[in-house]
Amino acid sequence: MSENAIHFHGDQMRALLAAGRELAETASVPVALHLDHFQDAALTA
Repeated sequence: MSENAIHFHGDQMRALLAAGRELAETASVPVALHLDHFQDAALTA
């Protein structure tokens, strides 16, 4: 997930993370979330 993707989707990070979590929970392999070059520390809090 990139900072640009979050901003593109109206800063709705919770909704994007929830969608990713839903996909991860049904995956047949281990899944990790990669925070792609975040520069805004507030997004990781």
